[in-house]
This record gives sequence, structure tokens and C-alpha cells, in this order.
Amino acid sequence: MTNIYSLRTAFAVLLALFLCTCASAQTTLAFQSFEGTADDTWGYTLDPETYSVGDDYWEVRSNVNDIDPFDGTMLFGGRDIENNNGGRSGDNFIIFDQVDLTGASNVLVSFYYNVHEFDSGDDFAYILTVDGNTEDEVLLIDGASNLSSNGWERVEIMIPDGATSVQLTIAVDQNGGSDWFGVDLFEVASVPCGITTFGPEEVECITETPAAGSDNFRIFIPYTGMDSDVTITVEAGATTPASDVTATTTNVGNDPQTEPDGTIILENSAGEFEEGDEIRVTLSDASGDCSFVLEISTTENQCRNPCDPNINPDNIVFNCDTQTDGMDPGSALVAFTNGPEPGVVVTVDDPTVTISGDDPAVDDDGDILLGNLVEGNSYVLTLSGGGCINGEEVIVPFTFMDGSCVPVDLVINEINADPDSDANQDGILSTSGDEFVELYNTGSTPLDVSDFTVSEPGGGVFYTFPTGTMIPPRTGYVIFAAPTTADFGCPVAASDGGLIGLNNSGDEVTVRNAMGGTVVSVTYSGASNQSLARSPDFTGDFVPHTTITSNPVEISPCQFNTIPGLVLPIELLSFTARADRKQVAINWATENEEDNAHFYVDRSANGAAWTELGMVMAGTATANDYKYMDDAPLAGTNYYRLRQVDLDGTMTEYGPVSADFAGTRFAVYPNPATNVLNFNQSLADGESASLTDVNGKVIRQIPAGSNRVDVDDLAAGVYLIRLNRSAASETIRFIKR
Repeated sequence: MTNIYSLRTAFAVLLALFLCTCASAQTTLAFQSFEGTADDTWGYTLDPETYSVGDDYWEVRSNVNDIDPFDGTMLFGGRDIENNNGGRSGDNFIIFDQVDLTGASNVLVSFYYNVHEFDSGDDFAYILTVDGNTEDEVLLIDGASNLSSNGWERVEIMIPDGATSVQLTIAVDQNGGSDWFGVDLFEVASVPCGITTFGPEEVECITETPAAGSDNFRIFIPYTGMDSDVTITVEAGATTPASDVTATTTNVGNDPQTEPDGTIILENSAGEFEEGDEIRVTLSDASGDCSFVLEISTTENQCRNPCDPNINPDNIVFNCDTQTDGMDPGSALVAFTNGPEPGVVVTVDDPTVTISGDDPAVDDDGDILLGNLVEGNSYVLTLSGGGCINGEEVIVPFTFMDGSCVPVDLVINEINADPDSDANQDGILSTSGDEFVELYNTGSTPLDVSDFTVSEPGGGVFYTFPTGTMIPPRTGYVIFAAPTTADFGCPVAASDGGLIGLNNSGDEVTVRNAMGGTVVSVTYSGASNQSLARSPDFTGDFVPHTTITSNPVEISPCQFNTIPGLVLPIELLSFTARADRKQVAINWATENEEDNAHFYVDRSANGAAWTELGMVMAGTATANDYKYMDDAPLAGTNYYRLRQVDLDGTMTEYGPVSADFAGTRFAVYPNPATNVLNFNQSLADGESASLTDVNGKVIRQIPAGSNRVDVDDLAAGVYLIRLNRSAASETIRFIKR
């Protein structure tokens, strides 16, 4: 490693980092390698004199602990030189004799040093004297905290032309047996060229436009050293080497004739060279001692402004204009960042799609609103123009997936944006941790909310339902910002990051399904120190909770908003049907039973026509487990449902659930799938399956013995698994996300 140091004198002494790219002849004026040969002509004096006592030494030797000579067999070194065995505190000096420079030019003073773990005030420095003028000490190692050199490092000091003498002194202040140093190969030489390195270059654009060949740019070329005779020549043209045009470019940077260790800056403001040119820059002198050449290639549109806008397809969200089992119309919000990109235009491959919202041509970031989308259709959004040209366009394919707008029996029933009490009962009153959102399944069957998300505009998604999550029928589900272990009587969860981030003054809360479609979304206004709750529950408007006459409390998570203390019912915790070789076991579990009389168990072969199998009387507790055995199940698939009857005759249906009596039914999971689609059983010998698109086009065959298929390479959309068995064929639909 070579170090650069500043040395300011009346002679403007030059200190430079020399990384020579050429081999130049030089004349050695003085040299010291500590080898004791005739070449060691540069004499020196030691202060204090040399000594070596035990581990304390200041002398010429073959090594200094783990430091070997840089070259040859000997070096000068020291260890623990603040001692009583000949050493002293403060600086210890190696004083080299004065060297006569009369008639010499481009004089370079150089040496190598190696320092190990200087600390607690240990220092390593040098002092230069030119023509009798002693300069300030140059500190190479300031050992405040175990500082070491990077192995052997080289110091090179350029002496200005006209100087007649130079002298060098090494100063070392070191204490302690765990620190040491070595120095080697001191030399004073006259080199032919005062410039020792030239380049590498860096091109910087002054303007950035889409048009080729029209932008201005600068070329930065660093150099070390200085030479009063050098000149800069610039040639530019469309061929290699660039020799057909001599550019009159002005150097607006440092002048290597008069300024050491600087940067030449060639500016193209007058059009001397263009984007796409081959450029040759030569630094030379008349004698030929200095000769550096840089060949610089530029591209035709090197300074084209880059395409900055960024769109993450995973963050596209869809809003349904209607929610039916058919193909519903809707819209999409496409978030972008890193704008503006002047001149960029947003297009969609379907001309019926409307485009509005924020504009990446003028806005830093925002949301592009795409309207008139149709559920089940695929689209391609493109940003082009400005810097987004010639293969740099932003192209975003996306699908408004089938099933995004299926109606779901889910409502947002209560929102606590401005807590004034320990809502989650964790013992900490927190204006952020006690925020919550209460959802409610208004349907009569369990609701699969796998991978559903709950979000607000400012912070985005704050909760994602784990895969396999089911909300039982007519059951609440509360999402608190902070975790809690309290029992509220209904399922509760904590937000993913410990923060919901609802605005006290008003905000929007949105639930989206696994395909990004809107399930339910509400906008609320502020309520001070209390929740906003629907009154009546599930269907009413949001009002400040304390204004509900029948239940004027601040909050009621997991409870009816309008009936004090009544937990949102969990009437059915589970309902399953499982077949063995002879019968089917139907099991269900309840909680919070009130006024329940009995259950009817019904069976169907097709899920449409039902036959009553039997009646099960209600349990005596508020939470009960029930079991009914179907001893004569139908061959094939059996569907079961429950009809729960209250004491007043009110009846509620649950189910259906199914069981395959003739063998477990073939099924796939997870659905939707991302990378791999699993089978619940392996394909038997003689069985096969195929993966097709919705039009029946076979994408790949699945051989016997398989229990999974890779779907990672499929585009998002709907696909089919066609199962071929000896008895019958079966088709299973799944969604690739």
C-alpha cells in the first residue's frame, strides 16, 4: 500500500500515492537497505544509540517479532523503546544524512514501514527538510487504539524541481512489549517523469435525455505527482483508436504542470466529443519520459436518463364493484415509487380499461387506478417513454383472479382507533397497543379466511390470517395491535408487527381475500377515547360506543355492541365426519349454548336432497362435545348437516361436511397454491393425472406414484387436475397464486 501525505513548504513539496503503470529508468542518489553492502550509501544517525537488552531493542536486525525484512535479510526495528535499557520516553529518531540534489529533477524520496498495534499514545512519523527548511511532522500512525499498518506500506514524497538538498528523519514514540515496528529500503532517486499514475477515468453525465448523442458529459482522470513539461492531448471520433479528430476540450480541473495529485476534468460543454465516440487522452512530455494513454469508449446513448419508476406486482390490490359468484367488474390500485419520470406514459393492453389516479410522470410516488377490469381476466400494464425506452420499459402483467369477488359473510363490527383503556387486558394502557378491529362471521357455516389480509392505507397490511384459519358461524374475531393472553370468549389475535396504526380522526379498514379482492371495507370518522361500533350489530352504522343507549360503554371486544356482556356466540366450534371400514363418525363441539333443545343429523348423497338420520339431545353444559354414528353409510360420498333447534323452535343449519365411505376422496392442497400442489394420497399403479388449463389444454402429465406436482412456473390463474382411475375420472379445480 502507498500513502499520500500533504507537505506544504515554500517549495510546495509534493507528496503522492504512486501506483506506477509504467517502468521508467531512474537515477539513485542515496540508498539504505541495512544490508551493509556497498549500495547502502545513505548514512544515518540514531538518537538514542542502538541497543538490545532482552525484549527491548532499537537496532538493525533480521526480524522484529513477526515482521521480516521487506527485501533482503535485514531491517531496522524497535520494540518497547520507552525503557531503562537504553531507550527513553517521547520520540526516538533515525536521522538520515542530507542528500545533495544539485542538477537533479523529479526527485522522489521513498521508504517502507511496518507497524504492529501501536496504542496509548504510540506514534510513528517522519520529518522532511528541504534546502534547510524543516517541515511539520507527518504522522503516519497515531496509535490511539491498537493501530497497525497494512503490512509493509510505502511512502513516496516528490521533491519540487529546483531544490538543492533533502534530509529525512523518522520519529518513533512507543511503549510496551506488545508493540513493535520495522523500516526498510530508504531511497532518494531522480525519476524521468514526475507523474506516476494517470487514470482510471470516470465519465459523468451533465445532462440526461432520451435522445442519442445529444447529452454533454465530463471525463474525470485522477493523477499523482506533477511535471512541469507535460501536456494533455484529446482525440475523439467514431473509430478505434480515436485519431480522426483532435478535440479542443478545455481541462477545467487540476493542472498537472503546477498542481500535484489532482484530477483532470475534460468537459464536453461545447460538443468536442459525443456520446458513442471513442476518445483517446494522452499525457506526455516532449522528451518522451512521460507517456500515458487512456482509451475511453462511450456508448451511443450513455447519458440517457434511467427508467426510475418501480412497481411491485405483489402490491397490486383489487376492489370489486359487485360481489357475486359470476365474473364481477372491479378496479385495481397499482402502487409506484421512484417517480417522477418526465415523459413516461401508462398504458394497459386492454383499451376498455380506464387509467386515472396518480401520474408517475409528475408524482414522486402514488397509486395508479385502473378501472373497468373484469374478474378472471389478465392484463399487462406498461410504463414507457422518458427514460423507459429501448428495453427499459416497466412491464407488469397481472390477473384479476377468478374468485376475487365471491361474496363472503364477513362484516367489520367494531373499530377502536383511539383507546382510553387497557382494551387487550395485558396490564398496559397503550394508545397504540390497545387498538383493535372486530370482525364477525354472519353466516351459518365456518368461514375459511386463510391468507386473508386486514389493512389500512397508511401502514398497509397489519394482519394476515394464517393458512387454515376458520371463523366459526356467527362468531366474532378480534385483532388487537399488541399480543394478549386474556380470554375474551371469542378468537383473538395480535397484529403482525405489534402495530395497527389507525388514525384517531378517521381512516379506512379493508379486508381482502387471498387473491387480493376486497371482501369488506369501511371508512370511519373519529371517536374520542372509545371505539366506533355498529348499532345495531352487523348491519347498523358506526357510532361512538358510548352513544349506544342499551350499552353505553367505551369498548366491547368479542361482545355484542348493543347487549351488555353478551359474548358474540360461538355456537359451533367444530363439525367433522370421518369414515372407517364400517361406519361414519359425525362429531361436533359447541360453546355458549343457551336455550338449546336438540340437534337433527341429516344425510345426503348429493348435498341437495336430505334424509334425517336421528336426533341428539342438547347437553347440560354451556360447552359440549357430541358424536353420532352412521352405521349404514351410502357407498361413495356422504354429506352430513346439523339442524340445531332452540327451546322456542328456532332452527339453525350447520354444514354440510362430507365423508367418503368407499375410500378417502382424492384432494389437493394448499388451494390456492404458490410453488407446489400436494395430493392427499399418491397415485396408485394404473392411475394417472394431468395438469391442464381451464380450456383443457394439457400442461404436463403426472405419472403413477406421484403425490405432488410443481406449479412454480405457472402464471397466476385457474387450473385443473384431471384424475384418471379405472372406476371413474375426476376433475379438481385449483388456483395458482
